[in-house]
Amino acid sequence: MVSDSWIKRMLGLMYLENLPEDTCMLFVFKKESRYGIWMHGMLFNIDVLWVGGNMQVVDFQEFLQPCRGMNC
Repeated sequence: MVSDSWIKRMLGLMYLENLPEDTCMLFVFKKESRYGIWMHGMLFNIDVLWVGGNMQVVDFQEFLQPCRGMNC
């Protein structure tokens, strides 16, 4: 799954019950940076990898928990 527009990035994985095994969502941005991940409406934990312009992993976070309540 590729999220390469503002609306696709905003919706992301909202309200999906899960992702099939060996599936991911790739968020594509025009400028290289470490963008934040907003997990409003998420129903499951995710792992996040930030990939630089050279296609190398520059950072990762495992088992990020969905946002709960109003303090996302």
